[in-house]
Amino acid sequence: MGMGKSLSVLALILHTLEAAHQWSSKPEVGLTDNWRSKPRCSATLIVASSDLMINEWVQELKKCVFGRFDFVTLSALKTIKYHGQNRERNAAVLGGADIVITTSHTFAAEASNTHLINEIEWYRLVLKKL
Repeated sequence: MGMGKSLSVLALILHTLEAAHQWSSKPEVGLTDNWRSKPRCSATLIVASSDLMINEWVQELKKCVFGRFDFVTLSALKTIKYHGQNRERNAAVLGGADIVITTSHTFAAEASNTHLINEIEWYRLVLKKL
């Protein structure tokens, strides 16, 4: 703890925002009719160990990113908390985010089935343990 891992990930996300948007706008090439392509999303999916860790990521965003960059960066970095009963169920909304944060429990439950989180091709996946 305290070694700057979260800050490094956030800096990487900010640095590669344009590349992520370009990647998600390009269709997958070389797919056959037998292979169904998942929609591409420019977001980084962060899988935290618990709801408490989601809140720590949100606080880190507020403290380290939003406090150090101008308003344009703040408004350009859309973050969605994907957790709980009322989580977003629209792939287009998740696809419009830059960061989607969920828990390992939510991720495991949805990744094992054909749920929304498993139906998206994410630009980056970050697994965060305690």
